[in-house]
Amino acid sequence: IRDIGVTGVQTCALPICQVEAQMLARESTFLGWCPPAGVVRHPTRNVDTVVLRTVLQAIRRQETVRIRYQSMTHPDPTERDISPHAIAFDGVRWHTRAFCFQHQDFRDFVFARILEIGLGKSPGVAAQRDTGWFNMLEVAIAANPELSLGQRRAIELDYGMENGILRIQTREALLFYLLQQLALLPSLQSESHANQIVLADPKSLEPFMRNVRLA
Repeated sequence: IRDIGVTGVQTCALPICQVEAQMLARESTFLGWCPPAGVVRHPTRNVDTVVLRTVLQAIRRQETVRIRYQSMTHPDPTERDISPHAIAFDGVRWHTRAFCFQHQDFRDFVFARILEIGLGKSPGVAAQRDTGWFNMLEVAIAANPELSLGQRRAIELDYGMENGILRIQTREALLFYLLQQLALLPSLQSESHANQIVLADPKSLEPFMRNVRLA
């Protein structure tokens, strides 16, 4: 059997997952035969088509939009102007990356929390000012050294590590979400052997962990 590698496996498995999730008709795939399969389904997060279309238009035209937004820090929705320049998926939710005129910084706005949207009055803000978006970081992960030798070897195989390390490139603005998905945020860390992987060089990322801005 030819070794198709991790990327090849992911490419082949994608249609199977889409069929199981009822996102794709079986006859629409390249698969002549589909093995019995199961998919762990996450709760879906809504993205309103009007909101998405308006945000994409604003990005393309470098315009601002006024939104009514339900944040985690206020009990009631608030209105604000934002200047979106990108969209991002954190593994669970879709966000728009935008300059917030209320806080005078770049933040992530969850699409599902945008209750109303319309044209803004402020001029758009240049995307190049968002250093957190353009700054690329390398996250190195390794098997938890507290595990046994056999357990560490198994984890290294699971993640396709080379010389015991897996290096992942990510935008600084998305670092929080990557560590959250990998259960590597300090608040999610456990003192037990439950954590199969650890950050190989956590101190190198500490300066960037203070810059998370989730609206």
